[in-house]
Amino acid sequence: MVKLSKQYKDFIERRVRSVVPEADVVDVEALWDSTLSFHENVEGIGLAVGVPIYSKSEVDRLESGVGAEAERYAVQGERFREDVIKKGFNNFFDKAVAECPLGKELIDELEAFNPFLLRPTLSTLTVCASEGVAALTIGGAGLGKTRSSCEFLSLLGEPFERVQGHWSPSDLCSLLSSSNTVVCINEALSVLKNQESVNLLLGVLESNQVEWRGQVLPCKAKIILNVNHVINSSVMAALESRCITTRINLTSSQVLKKLDSRASYEPQQVLWNTIAGSVHRKTVLSESELSWIRGCLQLQGVDDMRDESKLIAVARACKAVFGSAYYAVKFIEYSPIAAIIASELERAEKVRLLMSQGVSRRSAYRWLKPIV
Repeated sequence: MVKLSKQYKDFIERRVRSVVPEADVVDVEALWDSTLSFHENVEGIGLAVGVPIYSKSEVDRLESGVGAEAERYAVQGERFREDVIKKGFNNFFDKAVAECPLGKELIDELEAFNPFLLRPTLSTLTVCASEGVAALTIGGAGLGKTRSSCEFLSLLGEPFERVQGHWSPSDLCSLLSSSNTVVCINEALSVLKNQESVNLLLGVLESNQVEWRGQVLPCKAKIILNVNHVINSSVMAALESRCITTRINLTSSQVLKKLDSRASYEPQQVLWNTIAGSVHRKTVLSESELSWIRGCLQLQGVDDMRDESKLIAVARACKAVFGSAYYAVKFIEYSPIAAIIASELERAEKVRLLMSQGVSRRSAYRWLKPIV
């Protein structure tokens, strides 16, 4: 039993066209029988067109997947897909720059401030700009989590409370129920080791209410969590579901570049003033912007219903601060599939490339429908 792969289909169609000029009327998909072997299918298609299309040795070479033609096809296809990724997502960034060129200067400043960690920095910005949005950054010590949160908030002139070291559940409850600023729980492992503190945090992140020993109090605090190590997997899963989450992994070379950058970095105060003056500006996304977000979510894979609201919050923050929701493309961890959809290729070519990534024809057309 052999399914008709994209590679097999292309090879057979090419050969059929070379031996039978009128072969454009031959539907290989209709002739293929998945209950038969590859060799039996090739023989059957040859009988249908009236001439053998492959010799036995060629069939064996194709079936083994080591033919020179197959290798060339794979290499060319991979290069093409990489090109689509670059062009596709650059298109959205270029669109953002066209809408507001100043936004690029602001993003360049944030990247200079904290190289390789724009995503957690944007997460902090989104927490400041939004209601009911929290951020979680996971990564080893000394990689820049605090710089993305506490130091960023200080430069922004945004008031915040810093939780570090030992905090009892009652202390945490008192802070969350009384604060109306950002609460940055730095090195949060000490807090998350306490089950009462975990339950308290999960309740706040779920409902914006502090539920503590029979009391229910409103919570206006905006929460940022920095964690060095992954703790209990079920706890982390619950936190990640409720927060804009970033996992940091940097190479030694990147860490060295961050050290050099930190030593030489001088804040451009005019740009920082612009960011600070825009962070609380209220914005509304257009239907086309919402459609783009839904398309990106659909293609990346949605873990739960909160993913849409989190990315919408990021896009709104980008629109408020940088002048275009499409700057959120710098935040999205896109896949090759998302890049194909985002490209300006013809619809038929997008479908072909999506199918080469393992997407069914039906899904490809369904995904393309809202954004083509």
